[in-house]
Amino acid sequence: MNKLFDLHIHSTFSDGFYTPSEIQQLYNKHNILFGISDHLSRYMGITDNEKLIKYIDTLDSLKIKKGIEIDLGYFPEKIERENLKYLDYIIGSIHIVKIDGNSFSLWDDSYYNQEYTISDIKEKYIQFIIKVLRSFEINIWGHPMMIPGFFYNYDTKIDHSIFSISDYERVLSVVKEKDIAIELSSRYNLPPEDMIKVALDLDLKFSIASDAHSPSNYLDLSYAEYIINKFDLKEKNFFNIF
Repeated sequence: MNKLFDLHIHSTFSDGFYTPSEIQQLYNKHNILFGISDHLSRYMGITDNEKLIKYIDTLDSLKIKKGIEIDLGYFPEKIERENLKYLDYIIGSIHIVKIDGNSFSLWDDSYYNQEYTISDIKEKYIQFIIKVLRSFEINIWGHPMMIPGFFYNYDTKIDHSIFSISDYERVLSVVKEKDIAIELSSRYNLPPEDMIKVALDLDLKFSIASDAHSPSNYLDLSYAEYIINKFDLKEKNFFNIF
């Protein structure tokens, strides 16, 4: 891999610290290719067509690659999907989980059902992932297989070892079917290495992400660099729009 890039960056159009112009100056200074992908959401950031068009026009004027990050399973009602054709790529991420009709933030640790074991709740989460990956046309799956906060109500020491190779194969078979790239997220150190091995076996593509919101996050591609070196990833292994 000769040159790093970063396709998951947030600006002041949603919850990022820097303006698009400031991001451009920063990444150009460090000779890193990039695209900006602000939140397209019901709740914050780009919430309607007017904001989306302004966002697209601003990035076009700066000649910046135009991405967006959507909440998988929760597309904003006020956005016309026709306008998405003006983007260069779409990241789909799970920020809201729906279990048994209950919706809550991925980081919410309030959900608990004593009738379920951790295996039960894991299976429901996997089914939700598969459903939302099939629900929308995206190019990149953002921070994949992130563990929801409510999992820790079942086991405070839980980690990604809860997911089996078979679990990863089930999910990634859908990713392959939909021709989606897997994000290497340096913000969350995802996906786990066992999942990356399965992705390589399936010949899936990867993307690179800082998922930057604050000054300390911009330019941080450390996990991607680690994975690239460990698995000897080449340009052919990556989703690339440059």
